Amino acid sequence: MTDQLDKIRYGANEIFLPQGAESEVRRLSVRGLLPETDFYMTYDGSTTAPACHETVTWVVLNKPIYITKQQ
Repeated sequence: MTDQLDKIRYGANEIFLPQGAESEVRRLSVRGLLPETDFYMTYDGSTTAPACHETVTWVVLNKPIYITKQQ
């Protein structure tokens, strides 16, 4: 990846890599990915890939999370 370093663009708190580039993630805040809300619903379900085990509790938040094409 070092030959791609000059193509990395920096935003406020973001790093943009060229399409198809990969990078190791050393720290990831899941809380930072979620919307700020105290309201949600849960329901028991199954995984979406075979063998579809019925061992999942799905969490549905009351606020959507928006992403752009670039993300």
